[in-house]
Amino acid sequence: MIWHYNCPECGRPVEIDWDWLKEEILCPGCSTQHYPPTPSEDHFAYVGTDRWPKEMETAVVALRGMTCAAPGCFQTYSTLVFRRLPETGGRTSVDNLIPLCAPHTRDKGARAYDEWAEELKAGSPARAAAEAPGLERLPSWPAGAPPRAVTHTQMIVSSAMVNPGPGGGVVFRAPFLRVALCRLVFEYDWRLKAGAAAKVILVAWPHDQPLDPVSATRPGFVGLMQENSHSSAADAAGSSRLELGLPTTSYGRWGAAVVVSGGEGLTLGEYLLVGTD
Repeated sequence: MIWHYNCPECGRPVEIDWDWLKEEILCPGCSTQHYPPTPSEDHFAYVGTDRWPKEMETAVVALRGMTCAAPGCFQTYSTLVFRRLPETGGRTSVDNLIPLCAPHTRDKGARAYDEWAEELKAGSPARAAAEAPGLERLPSWPAGAPPRAVTHTQMIVSSAMVNPGPGGGVVFRAPFLRVALCRLVFEYDWRLKAGAAAKVILVAWPHDQPLDPVSATRPGFVGLMQENSHSSAADAAGSSRLELGLPTTSYGRWGAAVVVSGGEGLTLGEYLLVGTD
């Protein structure tokens, strides 16, 4: 499977094997080294096949939600479909994939999504055909109600069960957030042994500044940080959240990391870092 994207430095097209996605790449155009963008980082990058990798579906769901994208439908999606078919020039990218429920997937068939969606909005027979008998539906918004806000969400990393160990350390590091973001949100589950104390720190810094994220706790750090302190006399568990606003500055794009300080006795359960516009 070939992954096609534009070099984040010079903008020229680059083609690599999908298995190299986590490797550092030398751009054949500008000869700079970089890490290829993931599907969640570059919505226009694509694979050269009509079958998408799991990571791409995860990015589509993070961006568009798990609800069917057919106008007026509130059912959970069952698959992804192409907005523009590969036969007519559509690519297998986050930008060109949308979630649909099973009845609307069958009804759309081989038609382009935009044309088909307009038929649904107009109340054409195609809409009636997509309404499967006995399908439970949620009510539409009442007349005059404000529309729901839709916010772009980019999933950066998700994982589970991390034990930082004595002294803590870097849980993970994303050295280059390739999409312009305004906010980082880190949500995590945690468990703490009796008598333990630790800090969980969310860090962001200008991506062109080499940085050991642990230095964020030291004087002279150029960047942003937020922290949660965890301590308890008895065994404890819970869920917590950290947020960072990323100002529009001359720094441009950012790097991000999560650091644990004094991590003995602390275990992170499931966690998720996302960015929003």
